[in-house]
Formats: sequence, structure tokens, C-alpha cells
Amino acid sequence: MTPAPKVRAALVKVRLVERGEPTYTYKVVETSSYYRVDPMQHEILCLLDGTRTLPEVAEAFNARSLGLTVDVEFLEGYVSNMKETEILEPIAQFIVAPYG
Repeated sequence: MTPAPKVRAALVKVRLVERGEPTYTYKVVETSSYYRVDPMQHEILCLLDGTRTLPEVAEAFNARSLGLTVDVEFLEGYVSNMKETEILEPIAQFIVAPYG
């Protein structure tokens, strides 16, 4: 089963405009860590709700973006990088032991 990444519920998101360009600041409440993301990253993170797989996120993003497209390979790298930021919920990994 393909994991469905999810953004932490305990985030504070603030939209700012700096030098005429929008930017978003995410605060991880548990650690008081701050992260700045651009509008494209924000749109991707909004789609990472734990219900969509990465192929579904790519499809949804590409359907609503204006001229920008992403593929699953890009999203895999992005999600991998986001794991280091604490913005995403940890994905439980199970080890299945052989039966018998």
C-alpha cells in the first residue's frame, strides 16, 4: 500500500507578502519550529491530508495549478525532504514477520 502523507494537525500557518510576493510560514506547535514555504509548496502541503496517495496528490495539484505541474517522482523527493522539517506526521512503518 502506498503511504498517504499527512501534514501535522498542530501547525500554525500564516500567509505573508514580502516584496510583493506571497510566502507562507508554518509553525510546528510541539517544537516551536518555523518553516517558510513558497506558494507552490503550500499548495502541495494543502493536498497532503492523509487521504491521498502521491499519484493522487500529483493529479489534484496539476488539475488546479496554473501552468505548473508535478509528477510522483518530484513529490517523493519533496515529501522525503519535508520529513526532516516536522511539518508532516510521521508515517508508521510496520515490519511483518514471517508466519510460522
